[in-house]
Amino acid sequence: MIYSDGTYDTDTIAAVATPPGVGGIAVVRVSGSHALDLASAVFRSSRGECVDVHDVPTHTIHHGQVVNPADETPADEVIMLVMRAPRSYTGEHVVEFDCHGGPVPVEAVLNAVLDAGARVAEPGEFTKRAFLNGKMDLSQAEAVADVISARSQAGARLALRQLGGQLGRRIRRLRSELLDLMAHLEVVLDYPEMDIEEADRRETLHTLTDFRAKIEELIMSAHRTRPYREGVKTVILGRPNVGKSSLLNALLQRDRAIVTDTPGTTRDVLEEMVVVQGIPLVLVDTAGLREGLDQVEEMGVERARRAARDAELILLVFDDAEPLQPDDFAVMETAQSGRSTNASIVAVLNKRDLDAGAIADRDILESLGEDVDIVRTSALHRQGLDELEDAIVRRVTTTAGGSVDAESAIAVSARHERSLRGAADALEEARAAMESGTPVDLVGIDMRECARALGTITGESAADDLLDRIFSQFCVGK
Repeated sequence: MIYSDGTYDTDTIAAVATPPGVGGIAVVRVSGSHALDLASAVFRSSRGECVDVHDVPTHTIHHGQVVNPADETPADEVIMLVMRAPRSYTGEHVVEFDCHGGPVPVEAVLNAVLDAGARVAEPGEFTKRAFLNGKMDLSQAEAVADVISARSQAGARLALRQLGGQLGRRIRRLRSELLDLMAHLEVVLDYPEMDIEEADRRETLHTLTDFRAKIEELIMSAHRTRPYREGVKTVILGRPNVGKSSLLNALLQRDRAIVTDTPGTTRDVLEEMVVVQGIPLVLVDTAGLREGLDQVEEMGVERARRAARDAELILLVFDDAEPLQPDDFAVMETAQSGRSTNASIVAVLNKRDLDAGAIADRDILESLGEDVDIVRTSALHRQGLDELEDAIVRRVTTTAGGSVDAESAIAVSARHERSLRGAADALEEARAAMESGTPVDLVGIDMRECARALGTITGESAADDLLDRIFSQFCVGK
């Protein structure tokens, strides 16, 4: 049923929209066609009077109490915000109660709303309703979660640009142009006697090639922005006592790992996050790799090797106060043979504050290859860290396909990239078929597949199970 004000008859949902715990305030959010009815049932003015929220102007704030609708017992003193459809986050009637941020008052306010007839919202259901009501496309809805989970300012800016609809506009424009081309070719199917002219084939080929170039540009954007959005798993490897834990502490600017002169102090992996020039690094400090270990240390070394296999960036640490040792060569062999295909390596020649310089760059390059950055540091005295951070960013962005300007780049998620690759493959099939003289109706099959793949990004052709999977990853209350 659609009401006269344009709202739909949907069940009304409620949830706590702020994180659990103790704070100054918490927000209980209510959305649905009966949100105003529920608010009228539980809200009382500062003078204790009933309030018909249907008569309250939209986008206004009111002070009062939430009470239990059964017996009028107070739940908490609140501020009520009223937002009428369609001018709300979900596109439905929305009422929010700002209450005291302790677990007891929050639970009392939520229970009062539920007792009045609302149900508990599913994860991401508020944002899902915003998408279904046309307040945002699917890529924008996903950006909501990206903004919340952003690990750096650069990542947040990228997510905010997607939330603003930049990616969705590019995809819709491209999809619209593709559909226009398909409509033009459909004329040939409607009038078989009008075979497509050679000039039309050449023009269509040119257009399909241009479409694919635009899609490939977006795929490249996915590579360039991924480090800023998802972070980079960075593993610190080296033999014992070369300064791995000191390097971790220096990058974190705090003492996270225990540092001693005793070999084998680190027996497990330590994981911390630091932001380097806008790129979140998940730093993993590992046990020193060496031969002749006790059982406990051997377990730590095995975990170090597993971490190296999963790393996107490896910091190989050496003691530059003495020549390369057999264990150093074993570390380099582990890094070379065990790392993933796309993992980069930065060689860190540490302890430059001592009588360092025992290791020549050529010693490292002969074992690791020319495509390795070499930086000299003193982790203990925080020397050379700027050069190390520059090298880290250079390796990460080179692997990702180039540096990124978070103010202008388009954020493309892994899901979007898969859809774009499907669209690019379909376009290539269509282009090859058109070039070989394949009948237009068969070419149209690949073009329709491309349009479908693009539509999964904005939600225009997204299946229900895909929507359920996407929004189930959201927190409750968003």
